[in-house]
Amino acid sequence: MNKNRFPNGFESWHETHFIVSQFIISHDNDEASIISDIKNKSGTTGLFELAKSWTDEFELRNYREEWSGDFLKRINKFLIDKLNE
Repeated sequence: MNKNRFPNGFESWHETHFIVSQFIISHDNDEASIISDIKNKSGTTGLFELAKSWTDEFELRNYREEWSGDFLKRINKFLIDKLNE
C-alpha cells in the first residue's frame, strides 16, 4: 500500500471515506450548502471529488491518530465544520 496515498493505511481511509460519503449524500439537497453548490455545478463527479478531498484532508489531519472511541465524534465535527465553511 502506498503510505503517501493512505497515510494511516487503507482501512482507515476506507472507513473515513464511507462516513464522509454518507454525510455528503445526506446533505446534497440542503440549499445554499457547499455540497449542493458542487452538485449543481459538477454533478455526481463533483461529489466524488469532494468525498475524496474531505477524506484525504481528515486522514492527514489525524495522521497516526490512535482512536479511543471518539472517531465518530471527531469526524462529525470535521464534517459540520466543512459544511459551514
